[in-house]
Amino acid sequence: MNLTHHAELRGAQRAISKDEMLILLGIGMEVEQKGGTSIITLAKDEAGKWIAELKVVLNVLNVMQPDKCFKASYRRKFKAVKRLISHLQSEHLPYFVINQENNTVITCGHMSARLKRK
Repeated sequence: MNLTHHAELRGAQRAISKDEMLILLGIGMEVEQKGGTSIITLAKDEAGKWIAELKVVLNVLNVMQPDKCFKASYRRKFKAVKRLISHLQSEHLPYFVINQENNTVITCGHMSARLKRK
């Protein structure tokens, strides 16, 4: 998954990392839009279920003792899961818009309104 310059800026402004987007891509729902783009996010009722599962992942990562060569990667993933949990617990759930044609993230943010489906 590639990020446009705009997506990198918005991610930095809104504290959404690429690792968080990858996790959200795996667990989120995809809503197609006009122009070959999709919004990836979670429904509010699904967020609670995923928070519980992500807390289990945090516990497993906490128990693991990574080798020195994996320590930086381990810390980055641990931090991404922890921040995604806090984002999912907030009122406005995270989302990102992806171009389906070349699998590029265009922008990201936090939902402030209901998502309209076709």
